[in-house]
Amino acid sequence: MKITFVILSLIFMLIDEPIALLTLERIYGYKVYSLALSLWFLIPYSLLIFFIEYMIVSSLSLILAKFLHFLKHLRAFH
Repeated sequence: MKITFVILSLIFMLIDEPIALLTLERIYGYKVYSLALSLWFLIPYSLLIFFIEYMIVSSLSLILAKFLHFLKHLRAFH
């Protein structure tokens, strides 16, 4: 199950990161964009995005599991 979360997080990261970097270029210009593409910024930034995406996917999975558990008990009473 955790492998699925990791794969989903990687997919979301690969979608979100280029959008964020292009937005950074549009707002702050090419100089800041070129600094953002340096490894000293890009590696921690990528890791941060990955962990945030992982927490979101894990939280949504937990919420969905609790909701399905609630529906299961609700159905058992009727």
